[in-house]
Amino acid sequence: MLLGESYKSNWLKGLRYVVKCRGIHIAANVSHEKNLTIYYPPKTIEIKTDEPFLEGRKGILHCKAINGYPEKYSYRWDPSNKTSQNLTLSQLNRTHNNEVYTCYASNKCSKRELHKKHWINVEYPPDITAPENVTLFEDQASIINCSAKGNPTPEVWLEDKNRNFLSNSILTFNRKNISDVFCTAIAKSERNGNLTAKKEINILFKYPPQVNIHISNEPNNTKNTYNKEVLPINNPSFNNTGTWECHVINDDFRVIKSSNYKIPVKAMFSSVSNGPKKKMFQMRKL
Repeated sequence: MLLGESYKSNWLKGLRYVVKCRGIHIAANVSHEKNLTIYYPPKTIEIKTDEPFLEGRKGILHCKAINGYPEKYSYRWDPSNKTSQNLTLSQLNRTHNNEVYTCYASNKCSKRELHKKHWINVEYPPDITAPENVTLFEDQASIINCSAKGNPTPEVWLEDKNRNFLSNSILTFNRKNISDVFCTAIAKSERNGNLTAKKEINILFKYPPQVNIHISNEPNNTKNTYNKEVLPINNPSFNNTGTWECHVINDDFRVIKSSNYKIPVKAMFSSVSNGPKKKMFQMRKL
């Protein structure tokens, strides 16, 4: 009579069993060993990259399956449908930022694919949003809108030749400090350095005219900086004296400048012989 039994040994390097079959007979003991190879799918996937990528350059995604047997894997990428372990992305631009790429991996154990998703990180200079032209009025509070989007998130400010100030600040300008205005943005990247952008904003600056009135027979101590029509007064009389106003008007401003017009005279004295002496004053025009 032959009695049989079997047993299995521990894992050998985690890949196969040793199965032994032993037969017992009153005449002799017989045994036989068989190595069984166990296939199993990978347990996890890693995706390694040299990120963050920079706009205008290429990027590489490296997919690696781990803890499967046999260690010969098939890879597939979605949405590119590439069947290599490495996926090369050429000529990256800002529209690729945060795009999702999925790596699928399998071995001969089964057709079931393990997969992992990866959101790519593409850095790029700021994209500035600001008006091409802005109309400003002297000494009038104004806001110049200036913003930017980028990766990393940029810092944004306005600048002219005299100063820097935060975007969307309340500002006032006059004809002495007005200059070209720029919207400037900087995205600070630890890997790719400072990514900057600048946009010029054309300023149409409006301010009221400076009006000076000069009466020719009075001393002129004011420097003329704006010339308007000349109003001649022929044969002036006392009816012409008083306050004169000069009105200067355009589409945006109305300026009024006033001046007193005087006619200088001198006193004339006369006396009457009859009666008490009295003083008389007579005014006449020079």
